[in-house]
Amino acid sequence: MTETKFPQQLVERANPDRVSSALAASSNGTYVNGQQVEQAALSDGDLLSFGHHQMVFDDIAPHDYVDTGRVSLRAEGLRVTAGARNLLPDLSFALEECSLLAVVGPSGTGKSTLLEALTGNHPAQAGTVRYQDRDLYAEYADLRHRIGLVPQDDIPHHQLTVRRAIRSAAGLRFGADVTPAERDQRIDEVLDQLALTTHADQRIAMIRPSVEITRRRFRLVRRRSMVGL
Repeated sequence: MTETKFPQQLVERANPDRVSSALAASSNGTYVNGQQVEQAALSDGDLLSFGHHQMVFDDIAPHDYVDTGRVSLRAEGLRVTAGARNLLPDLSFALEECSLLAVVGPSGTGKSTLLEALTGNHPAQAGTVRYQDRDLYAEYADLRHRIGLVPQDDIPHHQLTVRRAIRSAAGLRFGADVTPAERDQRIDEVLDQLALTTHADQRIAMIRPSVEITRRRFRLVRRRSMVGL
């Protein structure tokens, strides 16, 4: 785990009760417990977020928040209608940490609608989604940095190398407060995680179809979703 910098952040003691004020200037916005702020009173245990970084206010100063990646997801009464069609009929279920759920069914049965609702891209008309007990819809501006959606179709730019395709995605997902060196470090980390380092400078269009190459290209799409996390 690397040390997280608090970009242009001022944290100061406000009174002896250890309630502090925080002022930030992050291009991605600064959030306290999921709510975007410019300045806010802090109490012990408050969660501060900016971009894909998180810090927790403990005692008199913010510290790196250790995210183990073990996140639960719960849907409660999701409902989506389109005219007379009921696409999601009050759907509720829970996914525990590190679980896998397959959504299967014929075309037009609401699979994409469900995924869009679960990720917050298109919230359900009724109901809530709770991400690690946080309201995804209410805190979407903050939590969206922690959710990746891999499309069914492979959509990288085929004339780019793997690394350049990743870098283009990183440029869209990271704010101006993330330096090029920090962005490249994250790209290298994700390439290593997905075993794509040796293919980083290979043009995507030159990849010939095969089972293994298909897996690599799928990993590339995954990586494009992961790079801003």
